[in-house]
Amino acid sequence: MDGIGLRFYQQGYDVLVFDHRGQGYSQRLLKDGEKGHLDEFRFYAEDMAEIIDNLTALYPYPNQYILAHSLGALVTTYYLANFDHRIQRAVFSAPFFGVPLKQPVRDEILLNMMMLWGQGERYVFGKGPYKPANLQENNLSHDAARMQWMNEVNLANPNIRLGGPTFRWVHLCLNAIKHLPKIIRRVETPVLVFEAEEEKIVDNKTLEKLTALFAHGRLRKIARTKHEILFETDDIRTPTLQHIYAFLTSTRSEQVINPIK
Repeated sequence: MDGIGLRFYQQGYDVLVFDHRGQGYSQRLLKDGEKGHLDEFRFYAEDMAEIIDNLTALYPYPNQYILAHSLGALVTTYYLANFDHRIQRAVFSAPFFGVPLKQPVRDEILLNMMMLWGQGERYVFGKGPYKPANLQENNLSHDAARMQWMNEVNLANPNIRLGGPTFRWVHLCLNAIKHLPKIIRRVETPVLVFEAEEEKIVDNKTLEKLTALFAHGRLRKIARTKHEILFETDDIRTPTLQHIYAFLTSTRSEQVINPIK
């Protein structure tokens, strides 16, 4: 299964990939490693800064770009706003800029109560340990072959499995999202944002409003696409990658702020 990193390597890029703390191959924060947990949100961006700084100290690349998906896009936004960097352009795939809550006031009250009661390490209601993705009915991708590959990777590597989030993880991330309006205004890096038309994981309405706050931002909705835009079928993924390549190699500023045709 060809990954995104390989695609960019074939385009001539050197590629750095890392997992957030508590996810993937990174160290887990709780004894139950399947819980999506977090100690402090700022550590996400601090980790990113340290990893990038350590690499670029060894290899001072003149051209540096970031491609970030979902939570990674939220973290990258804080990184671009708060840390010294040499990132020239950023691409966000289905950024985690909001959650489609049916009763947000009630849910926020419940979340705050669980935190006050010391239940931050519990799974949020309705979530639990890792389950393989349903190949036919899921909110991530239409591509059954890629979803099957993901299931096989998790089966072969149980230590990287991730279940649902904890109350503390949700509490910290929602708090970070609340501050995005002022954070985004500090980002001067050109940003290309992809929105999935059939999105069920993040809130597209909030995404659209927040994307408009970037000084040099552009939003593109991808038709017939679920949350994992770059894990979709090739008829969707290939042209999306072509848009990314064009964005990263363009030199005229107007190509950043005008619609992509």
